[in-house]
Amino acid sequence: MAMRAPHIQATNVVVPMIYAYTTPEIARHDGWTKIGYTEQNVETRINQQTHTGDIRWQLEWKGNAVFDDGSGEAFSDKMFHAYLRKNGIEQEAGTVNEWFKISGSDSRQRFFDFRVTRGLDNDEHEIAEYHLRAEQEQAVSQAAAYLQAKQGTEFLWNAKPRFGKTLSVYDFAKRIGAEKELVVTNRPAVANSWYRDYYDFIGPQSGYFFVSHVDEIAKCPGVMSYEAFAADKKARQSQIYDDATAMGIIYFASLQDLKGSVYFGGDYEKRREISTIKWDLLVIDEAHEGVDTYKTDAAFDRIARRFTLHLSGTPFKALANNKFPDNAIFNWTYADEQRSKRDWNDADGENPYANLPKLNLFTYQMSEIVRDELKKGIEIDGVNADYAFDLNEFFRVDQKGQFVYNRSVDRFLDALATQTRFPFSTPELRAELKHTFWMLNRVESARALAKKLAEHPVFHEYHIVLAAGDGRIDDEDETRKAFDKVTEAIRTHEKTITLSVGQLSTGVTVPEWTAVLMLSNMKSPSLYMQAAFRAQNPCLFREGTAFKRKQNAYVFDFDPARTLTVFEEFANDLNADTASGKGDIETRERHIRELLNFFPVIGEDENSELIELNPEQVLTIPRKIRSVEVVKRGFMCNFLFQNISSIFSAPQAVVDIITHFQPQEEGKIKNSLQDDLKNDLSINKNGDIDLDDDILIGLADDMFGDKLFSDVVLTMENAAAEIASQDQVKDSDNKRLREMLTDTAVSGIVDTIEKTYGDDFKKGDKKQLQSQLEHKAEKLVNKVHGNFRTDVKVAEADRLTAMKNRYETGLTQEEIEAAFQKAKRAAVTKFEEEMKKGVEHFVEEASVDAVKQTETKKQNREKQSIEDTVRQHLRGFART
Repeated sequence: MAMRAPHIQATNVVVPMIYAYTTPEIARHDGWTKIGYTEQNVETRINQQTHTGDIRWQLEWKGNAVFDDGSGEAFSDKMFHAYLRKNGIEQEAGTVNEWFKISGSDSRQRFFDFRVTRGLDNDEHEIAEYHLRAEQEQAVSQAAAYLQAKQGTEFLWNAKPRFGKTLSVYDFAKRIGAEKELVVTNRPAVANSWYRDYYDFIGPQSGYFFVSHVDEIAKCPGVMSYEAFAADKKARQSQIYDDATAMGIIYFASLQDLKGSVYFGGDYEKRREISTIKWDLLVIDEAHEGVDTYKTDAAFDRIARRFTLHLSGTPFKALANNKFPDNAIFNWTYADEQRSKRDWNDADGENPYANLPKLNLFTYQMSEIVRDELKKGIEIDGVNADYAFDLNEFFRVDQKGQFVYNRSVDRFLDALATQTRFPFSTPELRAELKHTFWMLNRVESARALAKKLAEHPVFHEYHIVLAAGDGRIDDEDETRKAFDKVTEAIRTHEKTITLSVGQLSTGVTVPEWTAVLMLSNMKSPSLYMQAAFRAQNPCLFREGTAFKRKQNAYVFDFDPARTLTVFEEFANDLNADTASGKGDIETRERHIRELLNFFPVIGEDENSELIELNPEQVLTIPRKIRSVEVVKRGFMCNFLFQNISSIFSAPQAVVDIITHFQPQEEGKIKNSLQDDLKNDLSINKNGDIDLDDDILIGLADDMFGDKLFSDVVLTMENAAAEIASQDQVKDSDNKRLREMLTDTAVSGIVDTIEKTYGDDFKKGDKKQLQSQLEHKAEKLVNKVHGNFRTDVKVAEADRLTAMKNRYETGLTQEEIEAAFQKAKRAAVTKFEEEMKKGVEHFVEEASVDAVKQTETKKQNREKQSIEDTVRQHLRGFART
C-alpha cells in the first residue's frame, strides 16, 4: 500500500523493571525465587513464561531497574544476579538460570539495597555465569569439530555485528584447550568489548590472564603487560582458586602496533614475545577487505600457530574468492538474527534478541532535484555528455570548496526537510531521528555540506560533527578523535548529524545513531552494509523522566539502482549456494524474500509515493530505471540492448531475421552480420570471451621462449646476491630491485606483446598492462626484500638483547657473534632462494596473464563490433 509520508518510529517508551515471583505448586522450587528483567508489563511477562505449563505463580515484588543514587542509570537482572552470587546466594544450574535459593522478602530487601549501593559494599569482582545462545554454541562446536577432525587450520565465522563473537571465542579457546590465544584486530576501537567480556565472564579465576598493550585498555583492572605476565607467573598461579587450572594467556594486540614491530616488518623493538610463542589459537578480528595487504600477510606469516579463526561480519571478498571451503564457514546473518528474535519462545526466558533493532531501507529517486543537470548534460574532458546521476558527482566541490551543483544541493536539503515523503520533513519525524550518520566520499564535500547544514533553516537545529579528518579511515588516532567528538556532541546536544568519509563506519559503536544517510556512490556491499549496521546497535536511553528503547534503525539512500543491487548482493553473496553469481533466479528471489521479512525496502512508485518493495521489484527496478534512460535518450542508449551478446548462440533463423532489419546508420557498418559471425571468437555460454588456459600457455611459450625467462632470473639472482653481501640492508635496495625487475621482465613482456599484436595492442592497453605488471613486480619485491630486511633486523635485535643479558645467560661475546652470523647467513640463503623462485613464478605467470589480457581485449573489440552491428539493425527496427 502506498504512503505519502515515511512511517518512522525509531524508539518506544519502556519501563525497565526487575521482578520476583514464586511457584507454590512446584515442589522442586520450594524455597526458590525467580528473579528476572523486563521492559513490558511485569504480570504480562510472567504469564508468558508460565502459561504453557498452566503454572500458578505468586508475585513477590517488582521495582524499577534504576539505581537510586541520583544517576538515573538503568541496570539489568544480570547485574543483580551477580550481586546475589557474590553474597553467597545459590543460583540454580542450567541454561535458564534466574532461580535463586532465597525468600521473596529477603530478595526484595537485597534488591533495594543493591539499587542504593550498586553492590559496591564488597570490592571483590564477581565473575558472571554465561550460557551461549544456540547459534554461538553452533559456531563453537562447528569450528571445534573442524579442528579436531584435522580438516584444515583456518576457519571463518561469517557473523554479523552483535553476534557475540568475543565471548564465543573465549568459549572456543577453552573448548579446544588452547593455552596460548592471540587476538589481532584491525580496529583497536573494539578493544573494550574484548576486555569487558574477559573481565565479566572469564577472569583470572579461569586460569587465563589478559595481556595487552593497547592504550584503550592497558590500565584497566585485570589487564597485564607481557613483561608482568612473564615475570610473575609463579606468584599468579599461587593465587588461582583451587578448582581452576592455570591454562595460560589471552594476548590482545592491534594489527597496526604489530606491524610496527621489528619482528613483523617494522622498525621498533617491541612485541618480540609474539614472534617467539607457538600460539594454540590466532584470532583475526574483522578479517575482511581492509587487511588484505602484503605487509599484513607478511606479519601474519611470522606468527606460529596451530589454528586460525577469522571473524568478519561482511566477508564478501573471502567468499567470492573461495578462500574457505564450505565446511570451514559458520554463517550467522542479519536475517538469522531477526528470525530468532521473531520466533523466540517466551517460556524459555527473556528474549536475548529483543533489544536488536530492525533495519529499514528507504531509497529515493533524485530526478526532480537534478532536473537542471538532466537537461543540460555534463561536461567531461571538454565534451558535453548525457548526465547520469552519481552521488559522488552530485556532491563534488570546486577549487574554492563550493559545490559544483550548488542549487541542486540546496534543493536536496530543502526536500529532506520539507517534502512529505522525505525523512526530516516534519517535527515528528525529526524527533525520531535525533542522531544520524551521513556518509560522503570526499573530505571537501563533507566540509561544504557541514557549512550548508549550519546555515539551513531546519538543519541548523542539529549540532554538526565533522568526523572526516584528512580522509584516512585506517588512522587509529583520527578514528579515536572522531569517536570522542561524536560521543561528546551527543552527550551535550539534543540533536546531532555526523558527517564522515569513512571514519566510524566500521568497528565502533555509537548506540544513539538511529539512521545512516548514504550520500556517496559506495558500490562495495561489504563497505555499504558495514556502514548501515552503524545504526543497528541496541540503545536504552533516558529522555526526561522516561526511558526509551531503540526498536528500528533506518538507512536512507538516494540512488535506487545502486541500492537495490547492493541489497540483492547482501541477500545472496553471503550464502554459499548463491555467492559469486551462483544459484537460479528462484533461489536468489527466495533469499531476497527472506531478507525483506526483516529488512524491508521502501521505494517510490510512478507517482512518487512510498511503497514496500517485493523480491521481484528489488531485482527489476534497477533495470526499469535504466529503461527510463533508454526512453529519455530516444532509444539510443545501450541499456536497451544489454543482453545483446546472446546473438552469438542464437539460431541461424534469428540471425537471418535481424539481418533483414534496415540498419539505423548503414554507413557505420563495415561487414555484413553474417560475415562477422563467422569470426572465430572464444565465447562461453554467457556470451563472454573465455580463453582456454592451455591455449594461452602455448601462445605464451611460443611468444616469449626460454631466453626471457633465463635472462631475467639470472639478472635478479645476481642482484640479490650482491645486495645480500652488503653489511647493511638498505631501503634503497628495494627500489633498485623493483626497477631492475621492471626493466627486464616487465619491459620484456610488454615489448614482446606490442611487437606481436601490433595495432591490436592499443596505447591504453599498453599503459594498463605496464601498470598492472609493475604493481605485481613491486608486490613480489616488497615481500621478498621485506622478509629479508625483517630477518636481518630480528637477528640484530636478538644479538643486542643477548649482549645486554650476557651476564645472566653466561654467553660470551664470541658465542653471541657466532649465533648472529649464523642467523644472518640463514637470512641470506632464504632471501636468495625466495628471489629466484619468486622471479621464476612471476615471469611465467605474468607472460601468460599478458597474453590473456591482450587476446581478451582483442577479441572483445571484435565482439563489440559485431554487437554494434546488431544494435544498428535493432535500432533501425525500434525506430520504425
